[in-house]
Amino acid sequence: MDERTHEYIVTRLSRGVSPDEIAYELCETNGLNWPEAEALVQHVQSEKAPMIARRQFPLLFLLGAVVFLAGAAVLIEALWSLALVLGKINQPEFPNSGKFGLTIAVILSAPDVLARVAFGMAVIGGSIIGMKQAWYNVFYKD
Repeated sequence: MDERTHEYIVTRLSRGVSPDEIAYELCETNGLNWPEAEALVQHVQSEKAPMIARRQFPLLFLLGAVVFLAGAAVLIEALWSLALVLGKINQPEFPNSGKFGLTIAVILSAPDVLARVAFGMAVIGGSIIGMKQAWYNVFYKD
């Protein structure tokens, strides 16, 4: 096929369109049969993978950054709420009986706080893994 068709396939793949949908479009517009169109899309996809990755990078970077910041916000909020409760335990104006009540409150809220800490860390970790793959595709693949 001509270079214009290859560029069309690269552009559509860069925008996240499924290879099957592109093959269907090629069948409709260029009169190819399904196996030919599917083989052409797969060939262009493997041949131009670095170019496709570079075109997808801005969106992947933005998405990864938003997910990272959301995870960081959850983590910071959970740790901040834990720090506030723990800080109240050490305040001298609370009598021992009040400290005991606050200690019980901390123990009872611990599963919730720990779950939010774990969730925040998991979101941050997932974002880092995704961003690592996006950076690798842009800079290290030929």
